[in-house]
Amino acid sequence: EVLVPQVGAENASSEVGGKQDAKGSAGSLPSDALPALEAAKTEGSRLFQEGKLGDAVDVYEQSLHAIEDIPVQDWGADVRRIAVALYCNAAHILLKCAVSDPPTSERALGMAEKALALDPTNVKAIFRRGCAHGLARRWRAAADDFADVLHAEPSNEAARRELQKMQSKLAESPSEVGAVGVSYVEEEVAPAEAFKAEGTKLFQEGRFFDAYKAWKQGADELEGIPVETLSEKARKLKVALCNNAAQALLRCTEVEGASTERARVMAQKALALDPGNVKSLFRRGCAYANAEKWELASADFTKVLELEPGNEAAARELVRLEESRSSSLAVAGRGGSGGSSPSAASVVAAAKQASERLRREVLSLADAASADVARWCQRFNKVQMQASEWARHQISDPDMVSDLAEVWGPVFNDMDEKQKEDFLSSY
Repeated sequence: EVLVPQVGAENASSEVGGKQDAKGSAGSLPSDALPALEAAKTEGSRLFQEGKLGDAVDVYEQSLHAIEDIPVQDWGADVRRIAVALYCNAAHILLKCAVSDPPTSERALGMAEKALALDPTNVKAIFRRGCAHGLARRWRAAADDFADVLHAEPSNEAARRELQKMQSKLAESPSEVGAVGVSYVEEEVAPAEAFKAEGTKLFQEGRFFDAYKAWKQGADELEGIPVETLSEKARKLKVALCNNAAQALLRCTEVEGASTERARVMAQKALALDPGNVKSLFRRGCAYANAEKWELASADFTKVLELEPGNEAAARELVRLEESRSSSLAVAGRGGSGGSSPSAASVVAAAKQASERLRREVLSLADAASADVARWCQRFNKVQMQASEWARHQISDPDMVSDLAEVWGPVFNDMDEKQKEDFLSSY
């Protein structure tokens, strides 16, 4: 049930007068009211960011219920200000819920009305009351509220767009029968869109990490909304913001973890909303490659090529990936830069695995491009035979073996003849 704050001493009922607050006299504001409301505001914001929308509303309502029986003139300016913020926050959350649960719009309307009872010119409260009216198909009342917002803030684009929608609804259906959920989308995405534009500007200026922060902040604006209640517009915007943030981080090689784990996290957030998004897969693959997670990077680039066989960037990255992987293998073969040296058997096994991965990737690309896979298999077999013949020739020459040992380090000398042949032909 919606509780409306009292607006005068005459509204303080006799049944309240007998209650003695622990912090003050009967009917007076408790001395800890302001800290309690501020704490509720902080806690509600935390719960909202965690997606616990119902719990956040409960925190706001419980803290406000503790003072609603006290005459408003006794609240004081600071308490009144915080109370308006809490009512507006509760309306904001309830409107998000109302997109998928229309009856909740009436609770949102009640919260906005409470805020306006305390501050009749509060723009946020007027806008959210308009959104609640729109969700309930009360086009005329919604249009009046959005018009009032524009009168107070002529540059408020969200209100302008909503007013145009309401006017269209009224023109189409004067009886105010229409689709539910038209009104709240603009307020839902407007802040995130502003951060998207800011990030784009910063990226174009070469300020990549600042661009990442702007794009991430935009994504965070939508973070507290459960996925199932996101509008299609908000979902697409969040995917774009996360993709952009990943792209910016991949350029921030000077920032520790930016081009690896942090870029992966942003791409993963986009994939959680759109699992087949090619940009997200590509950028996650780049993050994996930067972290030298070759298998995971290869899987992402291969998936991109399955979805877009003509994607030249993914094809190039697969080639670079193999080159980087081979380079790492060479370092391992020479014993690296410290620590225990790998065994001859493990180095040979790694080389053979790398060769087989390359084979599978090329055959997968051939299959995706509708090429003759059998013919490519024959080509691979022929190349493998030639590589084995070349390797046997190399290890039959003592001078060449000595040179190879200098290149690959002591581990090469530890190999027997068969291991040397397998290693060289695979590599």
